Amino acid sequence: MGNSKGVLLIATYGIDIFYGMEKELERLGCETTIVTQVELALSAINEKAFDAIIINMEPDGSGGIEGAQILEKISKSRLQANAICLGISVQSAAKLLASATKALEALSILVGWLNVPLAPEKACKLMLDMVASPDKFSVSARLK
Repeated sequence: MGNSKGVLLIATYGIDIFYGMEKELERLGCETTIVTQVELALSAINEKAFDAIIINMEPDGSGGIEGAQILEKISKSRLQANAICLGISVQSAAKLLASATKALEALSILVGWLNVPLAPEKACKLMLDMVASPDKFSVSARLK
């Protein structure tokens, strides 16, 4: 991979939540992986270290957060200790904060929240700025 940054985009809801981001990340020289199923996300997390992971998270209608189980796996993965994690949703972060306490615990590793619609150029720049300081924004730093 050289100096390029590895980015995992987890889009598990059948909508193009990452519209324009993949193209912008590749333009910036990032190696981008998109997965659309939970099983594929978990496999990617267990197989390769990423510099950044952006995960689509939505309220599940039962007081939980879809995608929280993936965050739990990321937080326990040695491969992802230096990754930075961002959430992305069509919902505001405030809507997710109304979830049950158990669901909220997984959100602690997120360093930011992107709402759709977004400007891919700005979102990708923000993410890569965070990747440049993993000692402040990484999963392991968030778990301290």
